Amino acid sequence: MASTAKNASRKVRTYASAVAGVTEKSIFSSLAKCTLKPPRHMPHARIPNTTEQHSFFIDLKSTDASEEEVLAALTLDGIVGAHSRDDLWVVELICESDAVVEAAMNTVFTIEGKKPVEAIWPRHKTNKHSVIKIANVPIGNRQELSEKLSHYWSQYGTVIDAAPYMFPGKPWLTKRWDVLLQLNEGDKKLNAPPVFQIDGYTDTLVCSWSGAKKACLRCKCAGHSTSKCPANKPKNQKVGETANPLQKIGGSDKSQKRQEKGSEVLPGSTEKTEASSSASASATKSAAAAFPATVARSIPAPSGDFTVAAPIATPAPMTAVSEASSGLFSTSSPTSMEGVQESGSELRRIHTPPPTDQPDPDTPTKGKKRQSKAETWTPTYEEIYGYVSVHRICRKCAKTGHQPEKCPAPGRAVAYGNIPTHPLFAQHMERWIEERRQAKRPNRYRQCVICHNIGHSGLDCPLNKKK
Repeated sequence: MASTAKNASRKVRTYASAVAGVTEKSIFSSLAKCTLKPPRHMPHARIPNTTEQHSFFIDLKSTDASEEEVLAALTLDGIVGAHSRDDLWVVELICESDAVVEAAMNTVFTIEGKKPVEAIWPRHKTNKHSVIKIANVPIGNRQELSEKLSHYWSQYGTVIDAAPYMFPGKPWLTKRWDVLLQLNEGDKKLNAPPVFQIDGYTDTLVCSWSGAKKACLRCKCAGHSTSKCPANKPKNQKVGETANPLQKIGGSDKSQKRQEKGSEVLPGSTEKTEASSSASASATKSAAAAFPATVARSIPAPSGDFTVAAPIATPAPMTAVSEASSGLFSTSSPTSMEGVQESGSELRRIHTPPPTDQPDPDTPTKGKKRQSKAETWTPTYEEIYGYVSVHRICRKCAKTGHQPEKCPAPGRAVAYGNIPTHPLFAQHMERWIEERRQAKRPNRYRQCVICHNIGHSGLDCPLNKKK
């Protein structure tokens, strides 16, 4: 008798499916690459600043030759010294004059069977370059789009190259482009709007660069990021974040309640109220003319018991004025306004507010702004292991999408216990803390020591309960 066939199409459970509220996203868009053509001798991120007047740099990572072969290929006359930065893999060569530096820029140091080495300008001798990342670009003719983008950004500098993100081996265009821009001489920062349009297209393009203002990919507007877009959660927005915030004080609904409250006054008391208000107004004017003191006036207010805080100056001793305004002031305590009542008015109590210049020792401040209280939370070893596994964070380069065993970066993987304090993982820790701060019930990235699955501890493991 033949044995039953096994179900080979069983779906393998991932780490993301084991954690509630965490969904795994596709990495298809990350397969597209952009190949900009930088100019020759342009400094990159690993070229440090220098105070030398006549020098140039050599990038050891630009060639597959060894350090000994690069040293043997540098046969240019006029080099008087060398300063090596082993941590950056660059070497600074100090020359006698600018003529020697110019000769080095025009020389290609060839190495037999290896990639050649070229000289790189110091930072202070070149204009600043900026890489502009553009999203929501319409898909059309590549040559036409490249010309239009180059024409638009030429008003802010010299466009060196503009290229789209494309999938390897496919002629498909995507909605993402990169533009390499060289700023004009003297400009240290790119001042351009992050949202713009090009001629002949109705699409709104959103771009970003180092130091750019925030722009939203959802509503295609500048001024806020996509995570704080009002279109995501319009009901949870704070007052002031929207273009026309709701008027919570002095609204039309409250004024209507006040008018309805006034219509409930009896007709017989109208004359008495008008007479008392006129007497109060005359007494107030005479008191203001005789004594420069702050006087409490009758303020209409909505129904209900409430307390009004207003600073009241201590009035001077009054004789004739106190008689005329006996309905306003209490003569029993001339130095305090505590417990003041007014007939025919809803004003119940007036008192001096407490001092407001006392700092909060638990709340950190940044300049004149007060920040939220810091969260006293330290992740455990199980939580760190679960967070790194769920988000597929490499413990060598701190990038996502691969494991440390397949990482091309040199060095050893960072231990799980050192990840919270390691500088490479500072950005991931900030995102984790922000996730915990915004969520009412933060995700607990835990690893089970029994079944090695993510989402529960050893005490809650189903295998432990079966035992």
